[in-house]
Amino acid sequence: MILSQQSGRLRRNSGYRCFLLVLLLFSSLAAGAQGPVPLDNIQAIRNLNPNEANRTIPVDVTGTVVSRARFKNLLFIQDQGEGLVVYAPGTNVLSEIGDRVRLKGFTVFQDSLQVIALEITTLATGLGTPPPSKITVQQANNIKDSMNWIEVEGVIKSISSTRSRTDIVLRQNRETLSIRVRPPIQHGLLLYSVVRVRGMLISWQQMNIDRPGNVLWVTGRSSIQNDAPYAGDPFDRKLMSVHTFFKIKTNGLWNWRPKLRGLAHSVSTNARSFILNDGTNEVRVTTARPEFVREGDTVTAIGFSDADEHGLYMSLAETRISVATTNGLQPVMISLDRIRRLPPETLTNQPAARLDGTITYYDPTNNLCYLQSGQAGLPLANVPSLEGLKAGQRVLVKGTCEKGEFAPRVRVEEIQLVGRGSIPRGMGANTAHLQAGRLDGLWCFGEGVIRTARREGSNLEATINRYGTVIPVTICNGADLEPDAFVDAWVNFQAVGRRY
Repeated sequence: MILSQQSGRLRRNSGYRCFLLVLLLFSSLAAGAQGPVPLDNIQAIRNLNPNEANRTIPVDVTGTVVSRARFKNLLFIQDQGEGLVVYAPGTNVLSEIGDRVRLKGFTVFQDSLQVIALEITTLATGLGTPPPSKITVQQANNIKDSMNWIEVEGVIKSISSTRSRTDIVLRQNRETLSIRVRPPIQHGLLLYSVVRVRGMLISWQQMNIDRPGNVLWVTGRSSIQNDAPYAGDPFDRKLMSVHTFFKIKTNGLWNWRPKLRGLAHSVSTNARSFILNDGTNEVRVTTARPEFVREGDTVTAIGFSDADEHGLYMSLAETRISVATTNGLQPVMISLDRIRRLPPETLTNQPAARLDGTITYYDPTNNLCYLQSGQAGLPLANVPSLEGLKAGQRVLVKGTCEKGEFAPRVRVEEIQLVGRGSIPRGMGANTAHLQAGRLDGLWCFGEGVIRTARREGSNLEATINRYGTVIPVTICNGADLEPDAFVDAWVNFQAVGRRY
């Protein structure tokens, strides 16, 4: 077997390198001898069946580089509407997107057709990519063994990034397509935007990833054209009645996101849905966070018009919840980050809050409790005694926002244990943040040298010298630790950030 796999990823091994060296030597010795005629166009290569491809048929073709995956030593080339995945052994793939190249190598088939390049020659640079084939998302999903340079249009349904890539789900009508972008891009205003995306349509198996279906492989932000940025506050748009929602013909309006408002009932966290009634009619609404919606809440929802066997409904809705107060309808805060940014004058009205997060610190003796969600954290006040409540526990909190000593806090009215959560890593606790007091309630991490340590109740109180700044930390339930053993030790620490 020419190629080997490890953990689902293509890798080079010593046997493979030796095979290539032998093949190169054999090719040079047999240059003038009679042998198989190399395939000289991509269409002929694509027409090979798996058995034929595994006979290592020689190829000598030209094409334009339309995309690449350097971390896998892969090139995607296109010529006359046909595409090809090329594996280029070696540590560097020097060809750039838009280069016209000639490659010599041979065919293989392992999960998919590929060409192993023995020699890549750049014929011209900076020519740009050829015009892509414009297809629908449904067509992209139905193509088998695709290696084509395409363009699709749709609404970005979801988007997330890691250090190495950005993953996008594109929606058109009721079909979705996976998109992988390398290197990762800034999200900006892309979520729910109408975009046109160019990339190489291939199967996940062609990337040696064990997933069914196709993926659009995209190189860089320039391949994504944002035709209709999702800018501003979408909740500022005009309100529509549910009666009108049902009367409008939605054919071809896959990027249409109306705004509805009404009273919620029949809330189902399992189905992630609720029924919204505005007095003119009622409609089912699906949303990612139904646990914040309560029976009788006034809910404003913005989502896609969709349909299933039960009829029209609103899908992928963003929601804002309001409750009746003596001052009229007031919004319910469901974002820790948004609460942290509330101005003092808003906090005087004590807006309602419903939060989902992880407890990062809990000291019932001193009534200290901190809640974290994502990169935002808050102190909780008036936390009732609850069996099982401890650091690392995921909870649902209902309460009101108010001014805290250093940052806004939430006074708890109800707290419900959901299950075991994971203490988030949070943001770096640098000196400037600590001195400015911006980290009150945030779960932070860092490293330093422990200078002092002493027992205090069930905890171990310590000070850490971090690059010249002394940071007090509390090691929860650390009373059984020997304080002297920690002094002068270099540690990685996690702590609730406070103002010192």
